[in-house]
Amino acid sequence: MYWRDLFFGIVLDDQLYLKADSVNKPRFDAIDAPPFRYAMKSGKTAQLSFYQPPDSALDEPDELADWVRDSVEAAMRALADKRKKKSRPT
Repeated sequence: MYWRDLFFGIVLDDQLYLKADSVNKPRFDAIDAPPFRYAMKSGKTAQLSFYQPPDSALDEPDELADWVRDSVEAAMRALADKRKKKSRPT
């Protein structure tokens, strides 16, 4: 899922996963949110910084909007960090 150029969410097998970083991950940790994992061709499992919001958020638009907003902000921070690294002289 994208908002503008920001990658903030994944929907796979009818399950929503939202982007997390050091700022909003404690919120996911507090609810023991399962992370997004996928099997690689090598047989290993990889994990991305995307987590399931609580089931209650899927029933309450205002609650879901709050979780999505946090994830969009995480995506904004990731993009800002990426741009900072690119602009540093090597």
